[in-house]
Amino acid sequence: MDSMKNNAESYDKIVKGSGKQNAKFIFDWSAAKQYKEGEQEATNNSGGRLAGSDRYETSTKISQKYFDKADTVVLASGKNTVDALVSASYADAKKSPILLSKVSDVPASVKAEILRLGAKNVVIVGGNASISAQAENELKAMGISTRRIAGSSRYETSAILAQEVKNLTGSDKLILITGQDKKEADALTVSSIATKSGIPVMMTKANELDSNAKAKINSWNPSQVIVVGGKSTISDGVMDQISAKSKTRIAGATRFETAAMIAKEAYPSSKHLFVTNGYKAVDALAAGAVTKRAKSPIVLVGSNSSTNEVKKLASGKAITILGGTSTVSDKVIEEFK
Repeated sequence: MDSMKNNAESYDKIVKGSGKQNAKFIFDWSAAKQYKEGEQEATNNSGGRLAGSDRYETSTKISQKYFDKADTVVLASGKNTVDALVSASYADAKKSPILLSKVSDVPASVKAEILRLGAKNVVIVGGNASISAQAENELKAMGISTRRIAGSSRYETSAILAQEVKNLTGSDKLILITGQDKKEADALTVSSIATKSGIPVMMTKANELDSNAKAKINSWNPSQVIVVGGKSTISDGVMDQISAKSKTRIAGATRFETAAMIAKEAYPSSKHLFVTNGYKAVDALAAGAVTKRAKSPIVLVGSNSSTNEVKKLASGKAITILGGTSTVSDKVIEEFK
């Protein structure tokens, strides 16, 4: 066996075939980094595009980029997207990716990703109308243990999930988003603030503080409630009904401006941005769970154009597009160069 001669201090002092000898090894730990099992480094943010043939496969591409393995996977509906919007903080706290499922069955690409991750548990967010019992049984047949978090409505589901997050992170803050359909853009982008600080996210109605949210707020007495979106999304009347030590609204004139405001609040020095379509945000649902891991916010663009505010934010940064060219065209990428 090759070995080092007495008091050798470098590899070039190796004497081949010299048998057992005394050796001194010197290690420089000054550049060492902590490794957490199952995580990939934020330096993996090389930019490019994360896209599959559909929204379900796209969620697996995001998982593959940022997870080597995971004991638990959070599974949300790729059709009834509201459940996924409030799942980011929970998924981050559980060190889990978010994958998307069809209502009636779990897509083959998603099953393959669950197996790649070596996951033993799947937490299904939403009731049978979001992900059916049949789909759940498919997972059980794979030897996966399943658990379902679901209320009688999207609002109750978000409140149950928020309590789980609070129990895991101990946060004394709350983020409030709209439960309205086709208003998911604001809720998606605020995941970067939510996951960074382990803040629960709950839904409310536009003109009335939902009873589930009101009950949690009254019980928690949070130090701060962050309301996301303008007055047409969540009214001042709802703000007045919130009992908290501090109330803050994050809202721009448009969804694109709101996303940019959130990005600067969450990661003002970020060297990387996730970019997705502000009107087709479904491809980015799974990214909410990795914003903290990637140290990256999510900003919004149109299919073929971007705003000046986003262009400024993107300057000098690596860009990862979420979704295919029909979601965000290559023309947008050229605008960032």
